[in-house]
Amino acid sequence: MLENTVISEFTTAIDIYAYLTEHRSLTREKQSTLFDSYTDEEIQQLVKLIAQRYKTRVELIKNTIYLIPERDNRLFSYTKGELKNAIFKSSNYNETDFNLANFIILELLTTFYNSTSDELAMFQVSYNEFENRVNLSIKKACEYNLEELENEHNIAFINIINKWSSLKGSDNQNKVKDTRYGFMSKVLLFLNNEKLIVWYESDGIIAPTTRLTDLVCGVILYKPEFKNAEALFDKLKSQENLTIRKESE
Repeated sequence: MLENTVISEFTTAIDIYAYLTEHRSLTREKQSTLFDSYTDEEIQQLVKLIAQRYKTRVELIKNTIYLIPERDNRLFSYTKGELKNAIFKSSNYNETDFNLANFIILELLTTFYNSTSDELAMFQVSYNEFENRVNLSIKKACEYNLEELENEHNIAFINIINKWSSLKGSDNQNKVKDTRYGFMSKVLLFLNNEKLIVWYESDGIIAPTTRLTDLVCGVILYKPEFKNAEALFDKLKSQENLTIRKESE
């Protein structure tokens, strides 16, 4: 009898993990039987052991169970080269382009979230405002010693600034490669396809998804990489406020 119970629990754990590998997340609305089974402590521990074996983690965040790849997972996570190709869909983009894309993503995360609260800092942002935020952060970075800033935050600012400066301003219909809108649209479309944001392009609105909020608030906020990025953008924003105060005096 005990043997049958163990086999049943292990089979259920495998079914849960298999579902997660296919769908990346599990909710009661989508699969109530598997979701409710995960609340059993023995089954949950088995799922976590299977996940660990395959360099992943399984986390219940609010009302959703997520499969989260570890950084060195080759099956479920991107390598740097794969991520670059997924964002740009072309081999004509280089490491500098990738650095700027990462900077834009960090700007977006720190626009919507901060480590002091699980609540959204903003529910949505217009494309124009977001591009302006990126532009201001890069502009303010230029007021620092860039080598010191790079060493402190491990971000290739010199390359990022040079790349951003080479992009032309444009209206929101021009997706040519050498325009800011063309470049940023590739990053936003990638995030949209990954179901991390919803980009209402025709309305010029960017909004985080529940998936992004769960992952950020449940996992990413506590990682040193996010705290490093948050400290950087806080520094750039305080530099901006200092400049405004000086100009008003």
